[in-house]
Amino acid sequence: MLRAALERLRWPGRKGREAGRIGDPGALRRALAEQAVYLAARSVTEYTRMRVGRHWPRLFAEDSFQQALETACRDTRPLVLLWLARTADLALSGSAAAVVADAGRAALGDLDCVPLAGGAPVLAHVRAELAALGAAPPLPLTDIVRPREAALFVDALPLDPMFTEDDADTIRNSLRLLLAGAYETFTRQLNGPALAHAAAKPASEPVSG
Repeated sequence: MLRAALERLRWPGRKGREAGRIGDPGALRRALAEQAVYLAARSVTEYTRMRVGRHWPRLFAEDSFQQALETACRDTRPLVLLWLARTADLALSGSAAAVVADAGRAALGDLDCVPLAGGAPVLAHVRAELAALGAAPPLPLTDIVRPREAALFVDALPLDPMFTEDDADTIRNSLRLLLAGAYETFTRQLNGPALAHAAAKPASEPVSG
């Protein structure tokens, strides 16, 4: 179950992409989807484990808790994908916002997740925010996770609200730290000139994986 999956989980793309760099929309789509899966699982699991403290081993041994944790990891992927797309846009200094937006929208279909309860508005928000990339300068890292989006992330956690009611800033800061790592990775991996060139091409067909 989730334990084995997390033991195998590593930041995707470290091998092969460091040298090759991501320079086409299809590769960017795959990178966004893979890293959204990774970061959603990591952020949900690490924060939940920290918050429950010494109760973690007992809770993790319960099938119902493992299932709730897996659900939370899946349900938060669209939000994490949005934050990663904004981070990629920042790493590219806004030079390929249209390509990032298209890759992000295409990657939404690759996430293998059931959206948050009542999640249609969440997905609508994610799609609208992806479409808005390029309409303004890239957001700074400190603003990539907006307060309302952080609240949606908190709502998905497999925790009673008593554990999280005073933790909004803590959760937002922990997400910012993870995205700072993603920013460094994107800065190394993304081929800005190639993606900017792809952005300058006339739209022809959807981004393919």
